[in-house]
Amino acid sequence: MSNSMQHNEGTNIGAPTYPARPAWSSPEFDEPARGGDQHPDDRGCWYESARVDTWAPAETDKAIEVFVQGFRHDNGDDWRDLVRASGTAPGFVGGVALELADARRLAKALEAACDLLEGLR
Repeated sequence: MSNSMQHNEGTNIGAPTYPARPAWSSPEFDEPARGGDQHPDDRGCWYESARVDTWAPAETDKAIEVFVQGFRHDNGDDWRDLVRASGTAPGFVGGVALELADARRLAKALEAACDLLEGLR
């Protein structure tokens, strides 16, 4: 998460004015989005799950991390939750953020490509 987001006094995540935390989220990754110059309709909180998996590829020192992320607006206008994979482009700030159906399809396609590479298909 970005450390540049402002944390205003009185905006504790547990406060009644914050949107409910998703069941998959981990409190240590809560990131309020309530900057002083932010439009009221854009205020809310970013949520992330614990890391599903983390590993460092052989050719880079930046780990690949897989987790779930979502944003809950104070006004209830929520975005779809995403499966994120960060650090997927060694040497670059890169990643993938996909909705559930696309993440599952990508997982199957990657497995099929690995099988093809190993001569199993």
